[in-house]
Amino acid sequence: MNIEKYKSDYLDRRMQLVLFSRDTGNILYSSDTLIPVLNEESIFSISPFLESLRDVFPTLSASDQLVYSCVNMPYGGKDYYFDLILDVPADSPDMMVCQLFDFTDHYENLTVVQQERNESEINREKQLLENERVKHENELLKFKNEEIERLQKAKAQFFSQINHEIRNPVNAIAGLTEVLSRSNSISQIKKHIKALHSVSSHLIHLVSNVLDISKIESGNLKVESVDFELIPLVDAVVHAFKYTAGEKDVHLQYHIERQLPEKLKGDIQKLSQILYNLVGNAVKFTRQGHVKLHVNLVDVIDDRLYIAFKVEDTGKGIPRSLHEEIFEPYRQGTRDTTRKYGGTGLGLSITKNLVELLEGDIYLESQVNKGSTFRFVLPFDFHEENDAITYQPGDDQGLEKARRVLIVEDDPINGMILEEILGEEGLSTSLASSVEEAIEVIHDHDLIITDYHLGEETCVPVLDLLEAQKSSKPVLVVSGEHQATLTKTIQRYSNALFIQKPLQSDKVKAKINQLLGSEHYKRYDLSQLQKIYANDQEKFHEMLDMLCSEISTSTRQMLEHLDAGEFSGLQRLAHKLKTHFSFVGMKEPFDELSVIEKEISGGTHINLKDRLKNLHAHSKTVVEQIKTDHG
Repeated sequence: MNIEKYKSDYLDRRMQLVLFSRDTGNILYSSDTLIPVLNEESIFSISPFLESLRDVFPTLSASDQLVYSCVNMPYGGKDYYFDLILDVPADSPDMMVCQLFDFTDHYENLTVVQQERNESEINREKQLLENERVKHENELLKFKNEEIERLQKAKAQFFSQINHEIRNPVNAIAGLTEVLSRSNSISQIKKHIKALHSVSSHLIHLVSNVLDISKIESGNLKVESVDFELIPLVDAVVHAFKYTAGEKDVHLQYHIERQLPEKLKGDIQKLSQILYNLVGNAVKFTRQGHVKLHVNLVDVIDDRLYIAFKVEDTGKGIPRSLHEEIFEPYRQGTRDTTRKYGGTGLGLSITKNLVELLEGDIYLESQVNKGSTFRFVLPFDFHEENDAITYQPGDDQGLEKARRVLIVEDDPINGMILEEILGEEGLSTSLASSVEEAIEVIHDHDLIITDYHLGEETCVPVLDLLEAQKSSKPVLVVSGEHQATLTKTIQRYSNALFIQKPLQSDKVKAKINQLLGSEHYKRYDLSQLQKIYANDQEKFHEMLDMLCSEISTSTRQMLEHLDAGEFSGLQRLAHKLKTHFSFVGMKEPFDELSVIEKEISGGTHINLKDRLKNLHAHSKTVVEQIKTDHG
């Protein structure tokens, strides 16, 4: 019998932790073991008893504690009887920790039999219950301390290992650059550059893992959805490990089921990272035999494609006892894994978190010395055909208008790269390293190219200034982040576009042409509406006015519905507005409304107010642009 598991399971059924703000009562965390309080707006909405303590909580001092026994708390149509302990943590006095202990069955039994028992018997049983509570509380404390100690040891080992892992490529880069500076032979220079690229890629992978696990633990990793081609993605992943596999005489291949569409819509960056981690691990731990990546269609449900990915190898395998543990952060297979193969022990933990973030599950089958198979299934949307914007030599209608370009960049290397790209086209450039410098000279230039992050600031003040002055000056925003994380900010300004690092000459030129190739960069498309009213311009303008008015009114009403808690009305408006946005060709708001409608149906609405505010602001900007162009 596993006593520790029995104790842990018992505590999980009997006890719940809730962390909330002492001043506002807003719930910051809950284990939701007993009752789903995360759905509540505050701790005070759980029960009248907790509401009665609203004025008491702010008067408490650090380390103060409140203890209440046999508190009746009806919830979800059921009567609960809890013992409550409310603590003010010494290190976080602005918060409170509430421990709920479920003694419903005990107290109900006491209520039934108390008429047949004398007072001393009742007190004796209460004392037994109190002793049991104290005992379980001590066991819980011991368990928490052991878990904290385990995690601290694991992190200490991890930082020791990552220190070693990062020092090696950094030292190698330093050595290679010194050797490179003294090399005269072209063949030697190429050899050193190839080695430098390999070491740099390894270093980037290590740093990315550390940053990703930090984002995952803080809950800041977001999902984006873009159109992408599946075969080139899989081919690139496999090709990246061809040389390493070939050196070990490991046969590396992939197979994609024919019935899969060439293009999908989903988070290509996270899918790519998952496949790189799994294929890279398979090659790393396989000395002979093969590594195979299989991709096949599982099902199509509600216009979503469910695709299975399977990575199998003939490597060293993973003991059955470690199948769950292998997905924990800072863990690797056996004790000698790190010594023999290196690594941070984060790859599989990150992979599991990414798969779950993308609404999937990952499974492992493995036998020692026979190999391993990792399998996961993810949902994707169907690809929507869009005209891709590419740069063709000679297609310089936009570039010809950007004679004076202001580059706002606090990184001198990125600034030099942009100056080089624009210099190829004979454009005149100026460089500003801060928002303050940019604002002083912004009106002397035809085009602004700005990094989103400028030291501790962002380029938002530059966009706000242009918007406040109703300027149509085009802005190209550059960032190393994914577009999905910045779209809500950038779309507030009607004449701005986004481009992701690393910068490529053709992509930069294509974006400039997109911004300046026409008199006005449009975030709308009236071609569908114009086809319907091709023979009646008067009705076309009448319908356009009605749509603009409805969009402005309805996006404002959505905020009002949210403030009033009328989610059914909010959902109806979201559904109705999708049609209006499709008629005027506003794709970004259409996609956002689809997500909002689905979230409300599922009972979730994350950061909904901020998203609706951004939707209203963006819609207002585009409606004004439509009225200006077609007034």
